[in-house]
Amino acid sequence: MRPASARTGRKRKFDSAPSGMSKAVVIQSLANIGFTRGDAAPDGDCFPLSAMAGHEISAEQAATPNGETNLKVLELRNAAVDVIAGSAPIGGVDAAVVQALQLLPADAAQAEGAMARWRGLGQWRSAEGEEPLPAAFMFAVALKLGRTVMVLEAKGGVYLSKAALYGARDATGALRRTKGGTSIDNLYHHDMAEALHLLTSHPGDYSVVNYDRIGLHFTPFVPPPRSAAPAERGDELPPSSGVAQPECKAGLLPAPVSSPVSSPVSSPVSSPVSSRAFRSESETDPEVESEAKSANSS
Repeated sequence: MRPASARTGRKRKFDSAPSGMSKAVVIQSLANIGFTRGDAAPDGDCFPLSAMAGHEISAEQAATPNGETNLKVLELRNAAVDVIAGSAPIGGVDAAVVQALQLLPADAAQAEGAMARWRGLGQWRSAEGEEPLPAAFMFAVALKLGRTVMVLEAKGGVYLSKAALYGARDATGALRRTKGGTSIDNLYHHDMAEALHLLTSHPGDYSVVNYDRIGLHFTPFVPPPRSAAPAERGDELPPSSGVAQPECKAGLLPAPVSSPVSSPVSSPVSSPVSSRAFRSESETDPEVESEAKSANSS
């Protein structure tokens, strides 16, 4: 059964053979920038663990969290819910306006009620009618961490052609506004080539997270050590560049938008959720390994 769109309720259709960029190529491109593949414990906290890996926690703590790590995850969960379900302005925009785009109740008390379970460790499952909550939570995590969380969605041997940027920021470090500048949405999409380009100048300003659509599991790409003098940042390419989710019931990520690459701000979309069971990725991806060997032999 195909998941329904969180915005429209219509069934979404996914191609059995998605277009995108080879996993081996993307992984090698990230390695060239300094990102290394990591792992995250499959206990319902794989997303926050992945988002913090290499920043607030080590790669080892993400893979095998101890009591101290779990406390950090719990603190992050509570702080994220405080932000997204509170009444304080978000990025200079009235909280109720931002919450409306997350499909949360405009009333702060009702928004808190909707997100309350997300304060606890291991929470990821969403009941029917709660489809927008994972995307709202992921956005809130990015807000609290103070950096963009870039999610690369893998299916089979490819990464889908669009990367999802949660909590995207402009060149000043401010949260990106929607068209018209009246609000802030949870995510924006960039072509994969654009996303990789953004990482080259300031990789430490991002959490890069792998999402396995088959295994329904998040794992980190651990960033290189942060440089002492970070370059000017922003999740929008300069005009002259020419660069054409107790069980981690992680759902399918939002469908990529079809807006042209030249558009300064990609159209925002919310996240549908699948109820399929969580399975952890194997440490070795045979498809990637096969592609890498093929590339090396050519």
